[in-house]
Amino acid sequence: MKTGVVLYFAVAICGFALTNAGDSEKLDLDGALMDMKAKVANIMTFNVVQLTQVRSFVAYAGAVARVHLDTMISSATNNTRTAAHKFKSEGKNVDYCVQRVIIELEKKKLEIDSEFTWCTHASQDRLFNSFAISTKILNEGYRIIAMIKMILSICHGQLFGVHDCITRRGKRMKEYIKCFEEKDAWYPKYRKMVSAEISHNIGVCLSRETADAAAKIAFAKRMGEKCLDQAT
Repeated sequence: MKTGVVLYFAVAICGFALTNAGDSEKLDLDGALMDMKAKVANIMTFNVVQLTQVRSFVAYAGAVARVHLDTMISSATNNTRTAAHKFKSEGKNVDYCVQRVIIELEKKKLEIDSEFTWCTHASQDRLFNSFAISTKILNEGYRIIAMIKMILSICHGQLFGVHDCITRRGKRMKEYIKCFEEKDAWYPKYRKMVSAEISHNIGVCLSRETADAAAKIAFAKRMGEKCLDQAT
């Protein structure tokens, strides 16, 4: 929701800049072309860095949750085996109780692991979908670059009035570039908001499923304890 609101205002600001941009300053189109290419390249580099960092964090969070799950299951299994050993020393047949607990825990592990996978996939989907905005910004950058190249080609192809041609045709380009610069300045803030949102959401999702896992494992342990108590 927050990212959507920020996007709305970014577009509104850009529209305002485009409508009200002044034409008092002369535009160096050659310099603007180099600057636009640099800005587009920076956005692409920033995207790669953000993609790598967030995907690594999501994978790490999922791995930590699975290690914790394995620890809980291992602890429950060992506790059941320790309790069964006491009953065995009393001559009771409790092997089937241990097997029941192990089978139940393995079943629960598969269920919980599936939920963990859902958490990570949902985060990755949100991450990939968030790059749709950068695609629009990049496409706008490419269009501006193409327009600048076209203006330079047309004006430099004239025998006379090259400067006037560039000034006349470049006046509107100044407005487009200002609009792009607004988005370029806003975009890193948007990416950080998305990253924070994804980090928060996967943390909540994995914590919820881990709590559910603890409850399911506790149920399996109680089932084993009841089986041991009833063993003969």
